[in-house]
Amino acid sequence: MIGLVDKPWLTKLFHAAGIEMDFNVSSLEMIHSPAQMEQWHETKDQVLADMDLKRHRASYDAMVIQETYMRTLNDSET
Repeated sequence: MIGLVDKPWLTKLFHAAGIEMDFNVSSLEMIHSPAQMEQWHETKDQVLADMDLKRHRASYDAMVIQETYMRTLNDSET
């Protein structure tokens, strides 16, 4: 999951570009409901199967996390 591991390289990237990082990075656990957390891994496995991604890339990781978040959010609201 995106979070504290990603913050150091994002900070370096923004610093190198001379752009102020005017947002915070935190783990997904900070915004998940308990219902989302319960179904996260199973849903993520299904997202990975549905997307059929072959290469491990940061952009793919972001898409998988976003899609998993949306599916668990929708499922936990119904």
